[in-house]
This record gives sequence, structure tokens and C-alpha cells, in this order.
Amino acid sequence: MTRPTLQELTVVDVDSHLHFTWDEVLPYMEEKYPGAKRLIEYSSHPNSEIYSATRTTPAWFQTERHGDSELDVKGHGDVSNIDGSAGYVESTTAEAKLAMMDANGIDYSVLGTGPSRLATVNHDQTAVAIAAGYNDYVIDNYLDVDDRVKGTITVAPQKPNLAAEEIDRVGDEDGIVGVQFPEVGLIPPMGHELYDPIYQAAQDHDLTLLMHSGNAAAWPVFPVQRYWAETFVEDHAFTFVVEPMWHLISMIFRGVPEKFPDLDFVFQESGVEWLGWMMGRLDDHYLQSSQDVPLLTKPPSDYIRDQFYFGTQPVGERRNRRETAMLMKLAGGAETVMFSTDHPHPDFDPPSNVLATLQSYLDGTEVRAIMGETAIDVFDLK
Repeated sequence: MTRPTLQELTVVDVDSHLHFTWDEVLPYMEEKYPGAKRLIEYSSHPNSEIYSATRTTPAWFQTERHGDSELDVKGHGDVSNIDGSAGYVESTTAEAKLAMMDANGIDYSVLGTGPSRLATVNHDQTAVAIAAGYNDYVIDNYLDVDDRVKGTITVAPQKPNLAAEEIDRVGDEDGIVGVQFPEVGLIPPMGHELYDPIYQAAQDHDLTLLMHSGNAAAWPVFPVQRYWAETFVEDHAFTFVVEPMWHLISMIFRGVPEKFPDLDFVFQESGVEWLGWMMGRLDDHYLQSSQDVPLLTKPPSDYIRDQFYFGTQPVGERRNRRETAMLMKLAGGAETVMFSTDHPHPDFDPPSNVLATLQSYLDGTEVRAIMGETAIDVFDLK
């Protein structure tokens, strides 16, 4: 079969970030949550005082593009556009996001993450207020601009019943295709029955549940490892993979996909190279100790292949593209893997790079599925 070109593919990015500031979101919190709005306004450093979030060293300080793209400090992010080979455009508006998509041949972008460190906000009402304000901000500023841009609902896991009410409030808005569950720094893990109201509401509204990895707030989950990492790269390399592993194990063995069989789950920015190994390990433990997991009616790998999906990023400039593609195949290939960029972060992957990696080993049918066709089905984009 002839290898498809980028122009021949329908490309769907299942992890596209926004760059927005507190000043932009606060007005949407004003009427319903005035106390939370004042709490943020009076904070000198809301990214560390409202979030319980730290990094070992500044993220990407060695590059010209560093810092977070989520609820960033006031005024940050006014960065000049770069017309490079990857078509990098800072996504500060819906128009800028669309320009980036056009430059990279992306047909649809799923706006993910939102305030991904929301699980670390100690003041529960403020967490709920941030989620609701962010959701209204996205609906108002992005979803009415172009049908190619799709949104997700951010929920506060601190209050699962209120999170379910938030899904009921905006889940049927045009352009909403998923629920963003903040997994970073989340305790207890995502398999806990505490979160069942969130899963039920997402399933009731036929919305996909998305979970994004992170390291700026992973210390509550991995405190010892975080304390002894002296650099950002140590921290980042560890937490972005291990944290989703922990949540995946919890969700599978505690029967989340069994309890919610019509709900799909998407892990973002955790890569996929580890998944084939993980599926085998979970199946092995299930076969040895099935009495520990009475809710399960089939091997863990079957649940993963049926209901779980994983974004490709980070692929980057690998030394061995074929080896990376082989690991994606072992992870389930077209059954579990979906293209993602993680734009506009410095390590984002343009479609051309990922396509070259996939075509080094996979056939055209699998490539088409990973680059967009699977996501079209999962998010019901057509």
C-alpha cells in the first residue's frame, strides 16, 4: 500500500494546549464565586500559592520558550511568532491556534489539559470556581470560532458531585467533546470509587474522559523521588510516565472500565512506549491473583485495547524511528494510539515528525488510524 502523505491524511491532535492568563479567566468567576476570585487576586504568586505546585528547576529554562501555558502569571506569554519548519505559532487566541493548525496540516485540535494542576488546590471552592471559570472562558473564546477546534470540560476532583454538576451544566455545549480530569498530583488515584460521579456524568453525556500527565505538581504522589531529583529533566523524565502508570493500574484493577463500559479514556503526554510492557505485566498479575480483582471479567489488556487511548507525544527527534514505531505497535498500534502535538510547549511534535516515525514500520491503514481516524471515532468529530 502506498504511504499516505500528510496532505492526504485527516490529522487530529488530541492534546493541544492553550496559553491564557489569570486575568483572562477571573472575569468568568466573578458572579458565582466572588470569594475565590478575590483569593486569587490577592495572591502574589497564584501559580504556587493557589496551586500546591513546584518544580525542581525552571521548565525549559535553556530554551527561548519556557513557562506554563495554563493560567500563567500576568502578562507572561507575549512571545513573537516563529515561522520555523514546524510552523510554531504561540496559541494565545483561537485565530493563532488555527494558524498553527494550518501551518502543520492539522484538521482538528482537541483543547486539553486546562488548569491541569487543579487537584493540588487545597481550597475546594476555589478549585471548583477555577474549573467553571475556565470552562466558560474556553466556550466563549474558542468554541464559537471554528468547528475544527474542540473543547473539553475541566472538573475539580476535590468535589466529585459538583464536578458531575459541571458536566451536566456545559456537557451539551456545541464543540465540547470530552471531560478533562486533572490527574497531576491527584490523591487518591483515579480508580477510587470517590470519582464515580464524574465517570457516570461523562458517560451519560457521551463524553470521552481525558487525563494529562505533568510534573509541576506530582510531589504529593511521589514525594521521595521528587525531593531527590536535582534537575527538571530528572523530574520530568520520571513523573510524566510513572504517574499515568499509577492511575492506569488503579483504574483497571478497581474495575472502572467494567463499571463504565461506554466510557473511553485518553492519556495525554505520557507517551506509549511503556504500554506494551505494562499490558503484559497487568495480565500476568491478573492471571496469578484474579481473586484480588473480582470486578474484572477479562484480562486487563482487553480493557485497555477496548476503552483506553494514548497520545503519541513525546516522540521528538528519536535516533531510531523504526524502534519507536515498533513500540507503538506493541502498545496496540491503531487500537490504542492517537496523534498528539502538546503544542505550544517546547517539546511539541509536529505531524510531519510523527508521520515519518510511524511510516518507518507501520502500514498505511495503521498510520491513517493513528494520525486521525481513531480520534474521529472516539470524539465523534464527523
